[in-house]
Amino acid sequence: MLVPVMDNHKEADQDMADNSSDSDSSMEDDTQQEEITTLMKEVQESPYKYDSHVRLIELLRSSDSRQMLTESRETMNKYFPLSPTLWLSWIRDEHQWAETDEERQRVLVLCDRAVAEYVSVDLWLEYCQLAIGGLAAADGPARVRAVFERALTAVGLHVTKGALIWEAYREFENALYSTLQEAGGEAAAEARGRVTALFRRQLRQPLVGLELCWAEFEAWLAADGAAPDANDKRNYEKALERLETLQPLEEALTEEAEGGGTVAAYQQYVRHELTDGTPARVQLVFERAVLDNCLSLELWQAYTRYLDFELRPAGDVTLAVHERAVRNLPWSAELWESYIRAAERAQLPLERLEDLVSRALVSGLQTPADVLLVWLAWIDLYRRRLSSDGRKGAELMVSMREQFNKACEHLAQAFGMDGDPECVLLQYWASLEAANGCLGEATALWEDILSQGHDKSARMWLQFLRLVQRFGTAEQLRKLCARAMERTVDWPESVYELWAAFERERGTLDTWDQMAYKYRVRMKRVEALRAKEVEKQAEEQQRVQEKLEKRKQRDVERRKTKRQELRAEKQQFAKPDSAAGQKRKRGSEDAEDEEEEPRPAPAQRTAADPAMPPPPPGFKKPAPPAADGKPAPPPGFKPPPPPGYKPKEPAREAPPKAGEEGGSTGDVERDSRTVFLSNLDFNMSADRLRQHWQSTGEIADLRVVKDYKGRSKGFAYLEFTNIAAAEAALKQDHSPIDGRPCFVSRLWSGGERPKAFKYNTGMERNKLFIKGLSLKTTADTLRTKFSEFGPLKDVRLVTLRNGYPKGIAYVEFEDEAAAQRAVEQTDQTQLEGSTILVAISDPSKARGGAGGPTGAGGASGAGRPPPRPAAGRGAPARGRRQQTAFVPRALQKRPDQAASGDPTAPPKSNAEFRNLLLAKKD
Repeated sequence: MLVPVMDNHKEADQDMADNSSDSDSSMEDDTQQEEITTLMKEVQESPYKYDSHVRLIELLRSSDSRQMLTESRETMNKYFPLSPTLWLSWIRDEHQWAETDEERQRVLVLCDRAVAEYVSVDLWLEYCQLAIGGLAAADGPARVRAVFERALTAVGLHVTKGALIWEAYREFENALYSTLQEAGGEAAAEARGRVTALFRRQLRQPLVGLELCWAEFEAWLAADGAAPDANDKRNYEKALERLETLQPLEEALTEEAEGGGTVAAYQQYVRHELTDGTPARVQLVFERAVLDNCLSLELWQAYTRYLDFELRPAGDVTLAVHERAVRNLPWSAELWESYIRAAERAQLPLERLEDLVSRALVSGLQTPADVLLVWLAWIDLYRRRLSSDGRKGAELMVSMREQFNKACEHLAQAFGMDGDPECVLLQYWASLEAANGCLGEATALWEDILSQGHDKSARMWLQFLRLVQRFGTAEQLRKLCARAMERTVDWPESVYELWAAFERERGTLDTWDQMAYKYRVRMKRVEALRAKEVEKQAEEQQRVQEKLEKRKQRDVERRKTKRQELRAEKQQFAKPDSAAGQKRKRGSEDAEDEEEEPRPAPAQRTAADPAMPPPPPGFKKPAPPAADGKPAPPPGFKPPPPPGYKPKEPAREAPPKAGEEGGSTGDVERDSRTVFLSNLDFNMSADRLRQHWQSTGEIADLRVVKDYKGRSKGFAYLEFTNIAAAEAALKQDHSPIDGRPCFVSRLWSGGERPKAFKYNTGMERNKLFIKGLSLKTTADTLRTKFSEFGPLKDVRLVTLRNGYPKGIAYVEFEDEAAAQRAVEQTDQTQLEGSTILVAISDPSKARGGAGGPTGAGGASGAGRPPPRPAAGRGAPARGRRQQTAFVPRALQKRPDQAASGDPTAPPKSNAEFRNLLLAKKD
């Protein structure tokens, strides 16, 4: 009976474990479902939250909600362009679920949508592989070739990855040739010819792996008893030569940033291709740039500008790039404006253009200036389109007034009076009304403009006057000039100049006299107002100056009162019979006060006087004479050491303990595979360090040293599993991590400490010191500006401990001539709104070298005053007691005594001093 009972217990335990596992799984599913529900509600309320869309898609992929996943992806793609990674996961999921030919065709349509958003080699390679799956159809080979040809057009010129498409295309054609090779005939020869043609087309392009392709081409021809001809060899050599010129640019893309090239690196690449490349190569570099930097407004503007004005007339390719630009940066009014004008060049229907403007106005433009820019672009387009249709005059203005009213109402509802503070839209409207013969409507619009607070501005009046001068009558202009001169406050002289010029050309003597009289009367009032304003400003300045003087006087009184309080406290504890000491204290502590009347010296007291105060604390009576009658040695006297005495050697500096900066752990084998990392960013995490160094070798341990608050100290210990990895890490000394050089060194195991890294302290004629930079200036901005003068080696922004910039930087060139040119052409110029100072780096003079005083950071600055010595270091400070004031007067040397000594005489020993003292006593 025992066995069945045990079996029952085992079955019960198993059932309990299964139930517990099911319960845990159910709880996890409930938690995940709650998060999915929350995220779905969040993306419905705020559809422009990118991270919420990505997280929702991740959760739905782990669940079985296929339909919800597809809908979430479609919703995200409605508001954002998907990254190549998101497109690949979507395509592969749909391909995995596809069972019918119709579903497989939808996957290919999805591929078309993906490659239209981003020109990615990975996306095109996936598209080609999926297209091969439909090879069994009647026109299957033709469809696959069409996809491959599109891929070659899009990314076949990609220097580092384009060979992947070429190789996949050749493998496809080679597989077709293998099926026809046994049968032979014309079909097999044609298939072999297609493979040969692909080889020759690839060998004309500067792609990585070109040597391997040439070797395969030779082997391919040798199998048929042929060899490459002279033309093939020439095309191959030209492609190799071209590849050598592109290699440095490709290396710059990989060195500047880990996830792709920086904006500055791609800009340099684009400039090179604009000079030596073809439009197809330029367009591909731009596509790679916006793929790696999809939020760079500068790159998108350069790309669309190139397409608009270099590949004219505008076509589907140009409009597609504009569409992608505004999808990546929907808040940029400049991109929307260029898109509207490109659509106008493409002569799209007016309905599509109106839809485009409507999209721009609801795309999230932030400022009134952005919205106004879009409206102006639309009104320009609308006016040109109506004019081209033959409308003009009043007929044209009927339609234009409707658009102007829409724009004004939209700006007023969205921003109020801040929508168009300078009335740019109303001025445009008024000019258009006057040009089409509607001067009354134009005058009414200008009256509206002046009523919005611009009636005292001479600039606004001048624009109104010029409009009436051009389209109105002389009488209208004279009346308006009189009003303008009477209302203008800031500069009525400008109104007079316009009026006088008009009277010279078309007026009479009477009209001139009337104009001159009105001007004199107005200027008397204006000059009186200006004089009052000057007096008011002078009074205000005087009040400010009086406040400053009163504040200074209060500060002086406060400091004087403080000194008197401190003097009273010191006198309270001072010795009453030391009048001379009090006098000295008064002289040193109150050197800036006026001299006081001399006080009578206190009466002298004898030792028997009972009123004599007790001696101060620490006072010692003089020692009694010795038994032999000789006086006792003075205080501090040390007898000579006994014969054979050897002083103790000073203790050597102990090596640092384990865990201190650069210290070893005591384990020789472990120390040999451990390196010390310093100069790290204080905000850098251990995960970021692991990510950076994992490519060097397998990491056994990483210890970031922190202070008592848990903050990084800027250095760490990195332990590898083998010594070879540690040696490889040492070779990467000074390599940048997130733009900051990381110093890599061995552990210090005692003995002589290795020399720490120091920047060069001498003059470096190829390095520039720059100060006065804006705090928003980046290293990329400096690299772009100074690379115009020659190749750069390094650009370093000096930052504080918290990572904020100091406004100074160093730019190092490869040669001195380029640095000198940069100094001559950039010193005291504007950069991002700040005036920068540029000089040759000379840190030695900044530390008071022989070359004279310099400014901060090492730039030479001859003619500046030397730094004032600190108190107690070369010059006594005011109001402070000198060091000799604490030495007894008996031991102080007078100046003549100090000068009378022989500086070359050897120092005396303790015994000689003792004999000298005893001789004086005798």
